[in-house]
Amino acid sequence: MKPDRENINVLIFTWGLVGGLALLLVILGLKRDDIYSFSKYNDARLYSAGLILYAVDNQQHFPTQIGEILPYLRSSNLAPASTNGFELLFKGSFKDLSNCITSRIIVLRSESLPVQPGKWARIYGFADGHCETHFETNGDFAGWENQHSVALNRMR
Repeated sequence: MKPDRENINVLIFTWGLVGGLALLLVILGLKRDDIYSFSKYNDARLYSAGLILYAVDNQQHFPTQIGEILPYLRSSNLAPASTNGFELLFKGSFKDLSNCITSRIIVLRSESLPVQPGKWARIYGFADGHCETHFETNGDFAGWENQHSVALNRMR
């Protein structure tokens, strides 16, 4: 997948709708932890869009620091709730992923979040721009991450 501005505009509009959904969650009376988790997921989606926007303008290269994404989000009137708690896992080029299925390659991850007693979650951004939440009972995500990072480990 080679990102372009037309596809990104559709993604940004969709992610803008997520902000409205967050307000709905507050109105429905969800717990503070639920809203925090939703906010983190929304941030991951924004960062994933920002990664692709950055790559479009930088010869298909991903940024080396998460702060480099922020100007791309601000120019689209988007702002994550926080820059804390996210880590870029891939700092190469889309060209390096040409033989990979980009929907299975992790490029961004959140810190581990406690969601229930004895259950942890992490939010992941993938090279194609989508996000997923993965849960573990022991807080050890290494096995799952390795299954989705094989190509990345070879490129580091």
